[in-house]
Amino acid sequence: MKASLIFTNAIAFGVLIYAALLNWISPDDYHRMVQEDEWFEWTTFWAFIAAGVIFLSVSLQWRRKADEPGWFLFLVGLFCFTVAMEEISWGQRVLGFAPPGYFLENNFQQELNFHNVLSVTVRTVALRLAIIGYGVFLPMAAFIPRLRLLMHRLGIRGTPGWMIPSFAVTYTIVEAYPWKFSGEVAELMFAVSMAGSGIIVGTMSSPGDEGTGLRLPAWPVWVIALTAAAVLFLGIASSRWTRPAQGDDTTAVETAQIEIAAIGQDLQTMIKLNTGDPLIDCGLHKRLRTLFTQSHAEALRKRTIANRPEIRVMDARAKYFLDPWNLPYWIKVYCDGNNRRKVFVYSFGPNRRRDSTKGKIDGDDIGRYL
Repeated sequence: MKASLIFTNAIAFGVLIYAALLNWISPDDYHRMVQEDEWFEWTTFWAFIAAGVIFLSVSLQWRRKADEPGWFLFLVGLFCFTVAMEEISWGQRVLGFAPPGYFLENNFQQELNFHNVLSVTVRTVALRLAIIGYGVFLPMAAFIPRLRLLMHRLGIRGTPGWMIPSFAVTYTIVEAYPWKFSGEVAELMFAVSMAGSGIIVGTMSSPGDEGTGLRLPAWPVWVIALTAAAVLFLGIASSRWTRPAQGDDTTAVETAQIEIAAIGQDLQTMIKLNTGDPLIDCGLHKRLRTLFTQSHAEALRKRTIANRPEIRVMDARAKYFLDPWNLPYWIKVYCDGNNRRKVFVYSFGPNRRRDSTKGKIDGDDIGRYL
């Protein structure tokens, strides 16, 4: 009876356990897995898409079956769809086009998405409220008869109380951020929990079942299992299907190499003049545009690559430090156990994916050690 609820929680916890173990056993593999446009992010995308489709369908189903306003579930579905598209920057990275200037100026990721235009505080608070509001507060409120009746009249529908554990743990991961990129893990847990909740809510015999979930039929567990398998398959397949064909990128690669060489020369000057600068200390890993904006390095700005005659081909992209594939150049500072620094500048290269690890330029990434 509660198998579907337990199974959905198990999938969400499975995501967390898998990521934690991989981070512990093989940090480099974990680091690659959670990068943009890899299978982990694509799985998050498809899980949110599935959740959006399910909630939108359920909103129409309940409006016909129970003669109720389906506005709340419709908004939940719209929220899931929007989060999914924001996750992949509305296809901008996949297609490789430069986002409008507004996003290059105001989005710290220099990508076509709206959530990174907002402040970190606003983004974090909104995510936390979405997780704990829908997944914890609403089902808890449904245990109180008067509140459940009020929610019923207003058309507000939460997930069954048995789903609270997965949402609560997801919220805890967002709040505690126990290891690097654990926010990406929490996003997939949230997406999985939402998709499972949509299926479960859609099978309730009446809109007032949120409090207990006791009236659920047994078959949704198979729907949840098939949905999870389809989402994982699409996530892995999308990561492969969206990899750009290598083709003849010789000109673009050569351009990137010239630009990185020039950037490296300027950065070496900065590093030699500012050896104690905390902005280039161990652990630094930022887009060049972000570094220059935050560091107020006026001397370096005056030496920007836009003013270098040997690379005038980059003039259109120099202001935002974009590579020939319209993605940002990055700087990374890695320190080993003896505090020896390794500094490099790099581009994601023709495949537009980060292949480099913590301390090594790898794959088809194009870079220069300083």
